[in-house]
Amino acid sequence: MNQGWQLARTPSTGWPITDDFTWFESQSTDPEPGQALTETLYLSMDPYQWGRRRSGVESPGDVCHGRTVSRVLNSRHDTFAEGDYIFNTNGWQMKGVVGAGIDIFGYMIPRRLDPSLAPISTAIGVLGMLGLTAWSGMKVQCDPQPGETVVVSAASGGVGQVAGQIAR
Repeated sequence: MNQGWQLARTPSTGWPITDDFTWFESQSTDPEPGQALTETLYLSMDPYQWGRRRSGVESPGDVCHGRTVSRVLNSRHDTFAEGDYIFNTNGWQMKGVVGAGIDIFGYMIPRRLDPSLAPISTAIGVLGMLGLTAWSGMKVQCDPQPGETVVVSAASGGVGQVAGQIAR
């Protein structure tokens, strides 16, 4: 059994309201050759996702987009084995399929995670897009030197918090 949230309509207001989403339940499908069935363990709900919904990138009926850390439940994929932890884009649902024939965003290629290197949840946080954005902003664009003062104007968000830590 799979459960999750779909976009019910293209949002018409500035802020999300309950009518923008609908809960669904469906049967899980077995993976085809070249695919793996995964179970969502962690979901990143980033602010940029609301802009995607309002701009029409997601259509009504689509599972709401979201980067996830998942565990492989059943695999017919060459790279992923049952029990592997992976970074993928299951979205706002409990189960999803990765691999052949599944659309992905170019920068969100599913990849295996090694839990001995870092907690797996960091793949959608400090060691994921959020952390890389902060690192590139601070180290590539800003490149602060010892003794300089750094002001992070949006340090209340995820990227800003990491940027502040890097500047420290």
